[in-house]
Amino acid sequence: MRGFLLLILAALVLSCREVQRSIEETESAATLMDIPVPWDTLQLHATLGEPEWRRLFFTPTEHCTAFKRMVSYDIWGTTPIGDHCGLEYEPVCYKEYTPSLMQTIAPSLFFERTIDIPYLKCLVAFEYPRYVTGVLLSMPSYHVLSPPKISMKLFHHDTLIERLSQDTAPLGPFDKDGFRGLYKELDRYLQALTGDRSPYQSMPYLKQEGCLPPRGYADLIGSLSYGLATEGCIEARLSCLPIQPVRNYHREALKSVALIWDPDKDAYWEDTSVQNEQQFQAKYHRHSTTSDRAVYDVRWEDLAIYVEILVNRHEGQSHGVGDTTGMEPCPRIASTRLP
Repeated sequence: MRGFLLLILAALVLSCREVQRSIEETESAATLMDIPVPWDTLQLHATLGEPEWRRLFFTPTEHCTAFKRMVSYDIWGTTPIGDHCGLEYEPVCYKEYTPSLMQTIAPSLFFERTIDIPYLKCLVAFEYPRYVTGVLLSMPSYHVLSPPKISMKLFHHDTLIERLSQDTAPLGPFDKDGFRGLYKELDRYLQALTGDRSPYQSMPYLKQEGCLPPRGYADLIGSLSYGLATEGCIEARLSCLPIQPVRNYHREALKSVALIWDPDKDAYWEDTSVQNEQQFQAKYHRHSTTSDRAVYDVRWEDLAIYVEILVNRHEGQSHGVGDTTGMEPCPRIASTRLP
């Protein structure tokens, strides 16, 4: 009987620890996402200061390179394709930053933010509301003010950002478990923030076998969309993607037909003893595939977490556009900070 009571007591203690851990994780995500909504520049300048926030200056191309990770589409631009793991081979910045479009895009503010996560750095972009042409019957000028957008990038090592911030500090060890825990934590936070408990995976090709190395991050890789189909006040996107354009990780077998994965060394090696398909089949007892000849060699420390949040001004809006006649102001935005 005494042993049974001890088991019950131990279970209760473990249960309390799990509840406490869950509370701590939620509070940690809330602290990380406790940032102002960029309704205007003056409000941000008055709020964000040293030493937590350090201003950086990006050109439009640098902005695109640092934050834009787009889905790769077919030649008609309508259907996502699996080439390059479903990602564009390199950032196609000209789609958004042509000289004519530059005149309609208001300047954004970029900050490097100090956070209490020793193995990661944080970059935040506040993209200001801008007028977007649209056919809105309730607005004679046919223009609508887009919602403010907050973009956050959590990363271990990025040569572009390190150059811009003149960061020469040596890199510490990468914490895989901490990275995974932070991603899961942000997922729960964004589900609660948007009310969308079933986010849509917009990059399923990244999870295909043979796309990226089997390094144990397949459950994280991809891009989740929250509330983008429900027309709510807050829409969000959470992505775990390579920090550089995918072309930077492309690796081919140059002297053979086989790049072989070594799980013990957590790396690929080129088997130069197999020069053709027949030799490959004789040695490995199977047909070679495309992923045997070319891979995207992305390591854990090459991953970044991207968070995007759009704050619509009216309940029922989506992406800040649409006829707002009869709509109520967004009831979830009671202050100038994220709720």
